[in-house]
Amino acid sequence: MNTLSPPRPPVYNRYTTALARLVTGASLAGALVGCGPGPDETYVTAVIGRSGGTIEHPSAYVEVPAGALESDVTLVVTDLGPPDASDALSPLLAFAPHGLSFLVPVTVGIAVDQPDASIWWSQSREDFSVVQTEVEDGFATTTTASFSYAFAAERVDLESESDTSTGTGVDSASTTETATDATPLLPFAVELVWTSEVDLDLHLLYNSEELFERPGDACFCNPEPEWGPPGPQGNPEFYGNSTALGPEIIDLPTPVEGNYEIRVHRMVGHEDTEARVRFYVDGEIQESFNTPMNTDGDVWRVARFSYPGGVLTPIDSMEHTSLTDCFDP
Repeated sequence: MNTLSPPRPPVYNRYTTALARLVTGASLAGALVGCGPGPDETYVTAVIGRSGGTIEHPSAYVEVPAGALESDVTLVVTDLGPPDASDALSPLLAFAPHGLSFLVPVTVGIAVDQPDASIWWSQSREDFSVVQTEVEDGFATTTTASFSYAFAAERVDLESESDTSTGTGVDSASTTETATDATPLLPFAVELVWTSEVDLDLHLLYNSEELFERPGDACFCNPEPEWGPPGPQGNPEFYGNSTALGPEIIDLPTPVEGNYEIRVHRMVGHEDTEARVRFYVDGEIQESFNTPMNTDGDVWRVARFSYPGGVLTPIDSMEHTSLTDCFDP
């Protein structure tokens, strides 16, 4: 195991996955941004560091001031579709890595089409609370010191409401509803980048030993497996930038009990490369690993852990597979 220096920013050009997703990106001031598949679920990513920057999504933006981050972090904003709220003015948005803490508050803006709007925020995606909101130039804005889920809805006056919590299945304006107590779970995320223009893929296996097997392998061809109960709790979210050098991210804000393993697969390429994996807990890098991956079909078994209470244990072994796409057992 080697400790990584911050990865160099990804270079965006041609890259094709088994889902035939084609994504292009453009360089912004202080950030590199790529757009994901849509229209049902679209995302953008940005690598932002100590100097700050802005990540822009069609439905939202995040302004990160200088000094808010100590090192380069890949930020992701995802459109999860309509929230379960009759007065919603925006899609439900995921800001990731979930639980990421900022040293200086960042500004989040959500596009709205009326001047009276409030932002609803949640750490669990199940229970939302209204936060202090300003509306200007077509955006409802707020500040936050950490990332999670949010959407905009018709305005609620914080000073006149005694209870400002709601579940996603409840009309967000009905703030007298009692929110369901959410079990505090530690969010984690895994990030993969690499150093040359080859096709590497990140995999997170849950209670499974079979690469590409649904539902136990979260990856590009199984991006939202259902590992937990019905609903978002316990289920991972895969963000594949479909670029030459990554990043690919698997985010699991509410893990469920079980055994997990991180793997990286080299699909195809004509160059040698080095794979680099970073493991985040509560938005902070806990471990980082790297190894050369120079042969098509190589599978790097990176590390394993159990939840709850498990310790991340390096495996650092190489296997080989001829598989290239997901299958059902």
